[in-house]
Amino acid sequence: MQTETCSACGLITEQFDGPVHQYLVSSPGCWAKFGEILAREYENYEYISVHALTVDTYALQHPGEASPQTISSAYIHLASLYSHFELEKPISELAEVKQNLAGYKDRFTWLEPPENVTEITVADILKSETHAQHREAVTRWATYVYQEWQAHHPKVASLLSIVDN
Repeated sequence: MQTETCSACGLITEQFDGPVHQYLVSSPGCWAKFGEILAREYENYEYISVHALTVDTYALQHPGEASPQTISSAYIHLASLYSHFELEKPISELAEVKQNLAGYKDRFTWLEPPENVTEITVADILKSETHAQHREAVTRWATYVYQEWQAHHPKVASLLSIVDN
């Protein structure tokens, strides 16, 4: 069996030709494992409660190269996590945060991604056997990735203060 390593998160998976995201950077194996997490969350209502964190975290762990799409993606997903962890917005309100930010894309700038965001990956989330373990694992993963982006928290906080007024 040949393996490949995801350039973004370091996950080692079996090598195969498969789809990847249009602008987020990952290996096909990593993208497939992310798909398994999404399927788990969509198939069982007990898992969906952390879905926004799952999507935000994966996007920030696999941000891609500077382009209009990735600039918007990183800003919006980081602002969503900032709103949750710093402003204590419930996960159920994070979609609204993202939607409100969409009108401010002209203020977004490239946020240089942190290096080596590899301590927790989608494979760690898939080890969860219960919905409670899943929620805990996703929250731990989101916290870790969010903290790795701390250099950009002030930029996101500044923009959120404008959006919320």
